[in-house]
Amino acid sequence: MESGFDFINKLDFSDVDLMAPEKVFEDILAELKRKTSGIIQGKVSVYTGYVKSRFGAFLSSFAKSTSEDLGSKGEENNLFEFYLSTECYQKYKFRVCFFEYGLSRYPVHLIVEDGIADDINLGEGYDNEFTCNTKDDLSKMIFKILNTKRAATVMQELIRINQIYKSNPQHNDNTDAMPF
Repeated sequence: MESGFDFINKLDFSDVDLMAPEKVFEDILAELKRKTSGIIQGKVSVYTGYVKSRFGAFLSSFAKSTSEDLGSKGEENNLFEFYLSTECYQKYKFRVCFFEYGLSRYPVHLIVEDGIADDINLGEGYDNEFTCNTKDDLSKMIFKILNTKRAATVMQELIRINQIYKSNPQHNDNTDAMPF
């Protein structure tokens, strides 16, 4: 008897690298820290706040279905923020993006800071949402983000903050206002 299933060209059973997206970020950010002599650090943290893109779209963990009883049940949404900072002054951070993924880890949805999104899109007014379908896509996007003009400007600012605090040790307790 012939089967009615037609899976051959629709399903992919090959093994793929499903490293947790936050681990992909952390590995690249460890390299960033090494390349900047420990001055610039990138951090990834679980985020529980409100997230909205430039054009008003919300990350899916905040969207509500009109048919709550249909579709996925037991779905898991993982929402994170990624930011840059410097060890010597923990009061300041530059939030680069939010990212979210579900139970299968990929695709990963990102909402990127507007200036960085403009650099990636080569102009203003484009969307600041991106989707990475694989670990490789995500790695490339993270490097693309970190290599933008806007990210370089932020990193240069962090280097200057570090220099100020290194030359003015009484401010290294992170409790005083910045000395400039």
